[in-house]
Amino acid sequence: MESLEQRSMLAGNVVHNEYFPNDVNGDGMLNGLDLEIMVSEMKAARSASQSGSGASLEGEQSLFLDVNNDGRLTNEDLISTVNALSLEGEAAPSNFKINYDVEIQTTSSTTGEGGTGTIKVGDTFTLNIYVEDLSTVSDVDNSPNLTGILQAFVDIRMYEGGTTNLDTSSFIIADPTTDIQFGPTFDDVAASVPSNVTPWGARVPGTDNQFVEDGVLKWIGGFDTGAVPTSGPILLASITFQAVKETSASGIDFTIDVRPYELGSDISQEEVAFNQTLRDGQMVSDDQNLNATLLVGANTGGQTGEVVNFDGGSVRLVIEEADPINGANFDYYEVEQNFGDDDTADLPPVVEIGGVKYYVLDVLANDLDGAGNSVDYFTIDPSTLTQPDQGTVQIYTRSDINNDEITPTGITSSQVILYEVPAGVGDVTTSFSYSIIDDPMATNPIVEDTAEVVIFIEAIEFAPEASDIPLVIIPSDPNGPVSDNVLNYVTDADTPNSELIVEFFDENGDTLEASDLQGTFTPVDDGNGGFTGEFTYESDVPGLFERVLYRVTDPEGQSAEAYIEFETLLDSLITGVVYFDPNNNGIVDDNAGTTGIPELRIGGVLIQLVDGSGNPVMNPTTNEPYEVRTNANGEYSFAGIDAGTYGVVIVDPPFTRKGITSSGGFTANGSQINDIVIGSGDAAKATGLNFGYKGRDYNYIGYGDTVASSVDDSIVLAFSKSNGVATLEWYMVDQGWERLYQIQQDYAYLNLNNYAAQIAFEVNTSNEDLNALVVQGFSRSTSGYTVIAETADGIIIRINGSGGTVMTNLAAVDAAFADL
Repeated sequence: MESLEQRSMLAGNVVHNEYFPNDVNGDGMLNGLDLEIMVSEMKAARSASQSGSGASLEGEQSLFLDVNNDGRLTNEDLISTVNALSLEGEAAPSNFKINYDVEIQTTSSTTGEGGTGTIKVGDTFTLNIYVEDLSTVSDVDNSPNLTGILQAFVDIRMYEGGTTNLDTSSFIIADPTTDIQFGPTFDDVAASVPSNVTPWGARVPGTDNQFVEDGVLKWIGGFDTGAVPTSGPILLASITFQAVKETSASGIDFTIDVRPYELGSDISQEEVAFNQTLRDGQMVSDDQNLNATLLVGANTGGQTGEVVNFDGGSVRLVIEEADPINGANFDYYEVEQNFGDDDTADLPPVVEIGGVKYYVLDVLANDLDGAGNSVDYFTIDPSTLTQPDQGTVQIYTRSDINNDEITPTGITSSQVILYEVPAGVGDVTTSFSYSIIDDPMATNPIVEDTAEVVIFIEAIEFAPEASDIPLVIIPSDPNGPVSDNVLNYVTDADTPNSELIVEFFDENGDTLEASDLQGTFTPVDDGNGGFTGEFTYESDVPGLFERVLYRVTDPEGQSAEAYIEFETLLDSLITGVVYFDPNNNGIVDDNAGTTGIPELRIGGVLIQLVDGSGNPVMNPTTNEPYEVRTNANGEYSFAGIDAGTYGVVIVDPPFTRKGITSSGGFTANGSQINDIVIGSGDAAKATGLNFGYKGRDYNYIGYGDTVASSVDDSIVLAFSKSNGVATLEWYMVDQGWERLYQIQQDYAYLNLNNYAAQIAFEVNTSNEDLNALVVQGFSRSTSGYTVIAETADGIIIRINGSGGTVMTNLAAVDAAFADL
């Protein structure tokens, strides 16, 4: 290396280790030496930059400093190596020790660990957190009793009146991004780890908010890029708060949350210095020793040591009610986006003026004149009223037109402040100030005329939630394009669908153009320049997968996004029937109008689709094993199957005798038809894959009974019996049941003690696209209801009569669905 002209520290391919990125020195190992080299190089680079000369990494290069391969040497490279070591490192011996201290600093005093500080409502205070290396060993440079802190993170729990009641309602952090500051030697790379998460938000809003926990300051700390041995406490971070309401006499304890590090077989018992949850929400596994504090020199086996020996203390703060001054006094209010629930009594009153809701802030209520008397009859100087960062305020007086809105609130002040909550904002703090005008005739003039008002906008509740909508399209579907409504997949506890705004975008969130999709996506306009949420989509391109992003927004500005996913399947089909074949000729004879032996279809039989190796095929719509049950006509089908080799397997209906399987030219093997080839070119349709049965087992045929029935209009139900429970296995229908589509077997019930039954029939209505579920009850007293055969394993029941006769309320079903 040689000093050249000033430039950024660039890195070519020679600077990135393609095979082992964290191996900085190329020795084939990841250990503390790699980290020490990185720290040294970064310090050298910074020194060169400060002196005005830059060091480049050009030419001969033996170090691999560009860990993340972004062409630069930055903190990200250092942190990557630190994280790798922290996951692989071993616990350091017990003589390596870290002490965390806390203190509270006000404008007039400093309270150290173990002490109690006191402030007034409205005052600000700073919580300082220190970290100190108390290790009784020598570091790599043989400096006595010192190592060097690589990273330090800590949680702080805030208890009111003891160690069980977490409470942060008495103070706030106005802005976590500015009110949390690091010590001079520590650096935060918020994009790399969750850090500085408070009960009021995170330093990286929207990213780390998932870690917010009430009553706990989390991940307070950072990385010491210098990592130099230092004696005495080192300032880790300073956090500025504002007191907004008094505490109890016992105050609030700010307690360092460090616990013993115990890595055992039961991961639920594992505790580390600050948490056991990674950024992606996953728990630390039992082979990852993730730790909050790392030291240079605390190495075992050449690896950076993870400190498991901690001290941590506590400091107490009591917030007292502010002594009222002669003039304007500090005020604090909590408000809600939805203007409060009925059981929320501590919110300011709400009025509606001109169709807009406002919170009424009676800021004059606690203001005093020079003699300590109420000044609620004084006025606010409009020229001194500032606007908060969030929302707007305005003065409202009783001399204004329509001032009757204030009277029901019980407020007697001559003027109030109306606060309008901003849309889509929550879990934030904002403030404004005002001045009161002194009465020139007053004998007791005001001493202080200006005060601050702090408003905490509570977290928004009932935000909409959206779910992805996976839809499968089969090009030959006679029903045409697929249609749906995104509002069917949106939940919002307090907003009607009619008030939700619906928008559609391409899958990247940009404006949706017709050219973005190969299929045709058509949203339905609402007539007001927006969309209703309904849409249609049509595609005839097999194998196509497309997505549309939809967004719903409620009146408060809260929004949710999800995808509509369209998958166009191959126009393929495998189909057949399951039937009784008394003459055992392998031909499905027509049942209707015959005078010979009718060959009835068997409904409710399970058919499974398998691949060429006999493994289950997944249904593209449900992502579960693709299996179907035959309908009342004994028909089954598998549609939209990708190109490949398949088989269909029947679960033989019990109480029957096997007949001929018609393979349609494919390979028949017992209860399975194999080698069904679906081509990748033209859509393939394999039909006539039929499974025949000679009839019922002889034990399940009653006197005068046939494969069909003794009458034309009837239905036969076959139940199996196991542990006193009857299960509908299959059924067959004769004439008079043309409108029966299928029986919902999961809702079929038979009482084996008295043979009472309840059957759920799914029937076609006058609307061809809509079926109705008709539930009918039967017993032995029902006309035509007969138990024709029974054994220890099963029971066969026949119900004589047509569907229209048996389902007595079918006419009512027709009427109910006629207009749909």
